[in-house]
Amino acid sequence: MSKEEFGYATYIEQAKQTIGGHLHIGRGGFTLHFGTSRPSGYDCDHVKSLCITAGLPVIDGREAPIELVAKLGVSGPMIAVNRHPDPRPWHALAYAGHEFMLQTCCEGLHEQIVRDMNDDPKWARHFIRSIGIEEICGQQSRRVADDGCCGLVLDWQLRLMPMTASSVKRFIGLHHAHCGIPVAWRFHNAVFNGATLIGVASSATLSPRP
Repeated sequence: MSKEEFGYATYIEQAKQTIGGHLHIGRGGFTLHFGTSRPSGYDCDHVKSLCITAGLPVIDGREAPIELVAKLGVSGPMIAVNRHPDPRPWHALAYAGHEFMLQTCCEGLHEQIVRDMNDDPKWARHFIRSIGIEEICGQQSRRVADDGCCGLVLDWQLRLMPMTASSVKRFIGLHHAHCGIPVAWRFHNAVFNGATLIGVASSATLSPRP
């Protein structure tokens, strides 16, 4: 591994440990989003390959129509990185999570597509693939599922992956602060849906009560 690749690998690993961390590629180069850092550069395809191999979410907008890029840049939400997503509806100054929304010409068509996706998961997967979501995210989808809360979830298949103890504590502090952040435990793992961190699991030995 070259010195440059080692630097990229370090940044990519930090992005994987950050809630909402991802790589964004545009017509002017790439930007890695993690923590409070935003390193950027121009070696887009090489860094994209490294990120996909490492399982980091990738957003590549180079082939998107310039009109759509301009619209998203002006009115689309920002991705929440190392912070809570804002509640819907999202606007230009809001921070959104990794959820996705379908935009159609009318409400009737939107309802029909959502209903068809729920009724026929195989067709839903084909539809999502046809609009290029797998190429954008760098993952192969297994199915599209209804989350039970008026939203759709891309199921990339759950995976257990390593994560640092500090990142586990930060995740618990962000999403489960009401339970209290544990001080120590025996082992832990992160739970990913594709490249999106959705939970952590830890195991500790409880001290016996007197």
